[in-house]
Amino acid sequence: MKKLLVTFGLGVVVALGANLGNGLGECLVQHTTPQDKLLLVKWIVGSYAHHPALKGMVKVDKVTFQHTEEGVAHLFERLLTKDCKGEFDKAVASRGPDAVQEGFAFLGKVAGLEVSTNPVVQQTLQRFVGYLTPQFTQKMVSLH
Repeated sequence: MKKLLVTFGLGVVVALGANLGNGLGECLVQHTTPQDKLLLVKWIVGSYAHHPALKGMVKVDKVTFQHTEEGVAHLFERLLTKDCKGEFDKAVASRGPDAVQEGFAFLGKVAGLEVSTNPVVQQTLQRFVGYLTPQFTQKMVSLH
């Protein structure tokens, strides 16, 4: 049951990512290292942590987050002015700024998927299953 639910969740993310892919998105993914992707995830998590509803759940060190922001700025500059300049120019010319947003959304999803493959993250993602009611679990098993 746990495997089914986690597989379903990851499958939805993969499907969404596939829909957002474009030449720019593929280039961004190909030209980022695992460390680049981890930096991007840190920036996303740190940014979300500033939402008022998440206060107290996640604490973000101000100086560490500023360094993360600087790193992301350098990453974006490198990707758009060097590594994927041709794809960037082509995407903006043909589809405007939305293509750039879609490309980075695709990169963000890929980066998130890479982080989610960590065994500790996998275990954490699966813990909620222990709170499912037996009725729901039986219903899900009968669908499989």
